[in-house]
Amino acid sequence: MITSAERIKRIKALTPHQALDTVQYMTAWLDEQRTDPQDFTTEQQVEILNALFQEAGYAPLPLSPVAKPDEQSAGQAARKLLMLLTESADDALLTELDHWLAKPPEAETKALVEVIVVPIILTACIIALGTSLEFEWKGGSPTIKGTREGIPAKLLKDVLGGYYGALKSLIGLG
Repeated sequence: MITSAERIKRIKALTPHQALDTVQYMTAWLDEQRTDPQDFTTEQQVEILNALFQEAGYAPLPLSPVAKPDEQSAGQAARKLLMLLTESADDALLTELDHWLAKPPEAETKALVEVIVVPIILTACIIALGTSLEFEWKGGSPTIKGTREGIPAKLLKDVLGGYYGALKSLIGLG
C-alpha cells in the first residue's frame, strides 16, 4: 500500500479525463460493495445532495445534469473527490484506489466535454457519502431518514465540506 502523500501526488498528476475515469471506476467498485444498490435519477441526486448540504448549513448548489463544465473544472472536481477517498479508513477502498492510481486509465480520444460529467460526479458523491442513506420524497423534496453505514452521522458534517467544494469546482464556483 502506498502512502497518503504518494496517493495525492498521483491524483494531482492525472489528466482531467483520467481523473474522471478513475472516479467512475471507484464509483462502480463502491456500488458493488453495497448491499442495497440505490438507483436515483440525476435530478434526485441533485436534490439529495442539496438536502444533505442544507442540513449541514451549506447553501444549495445550482447543479444541472445537462451542464457541460469545462475540462479543467471537471478534472478538478474529479481530483477533489479522489483526494477525499484517500482519507478513508477502509483498507479495501484504499487498495482499490491504489490499483487505479498505479495504472491510471488510458486517455480517451473523445473530448471530456462530450462526456456526461455532472451525473458521474453526482453519482460518485452519493455513493461515497451514503453507503446506506434512505430518502423519502415529501412534497417534491427529499427527506433523509434512517441511519447510515460508513460515515457516522456525527462525522458527516465534517466531510460534506469537501464534497461541497468538489461540486462547486464542477460548476465553476470554486
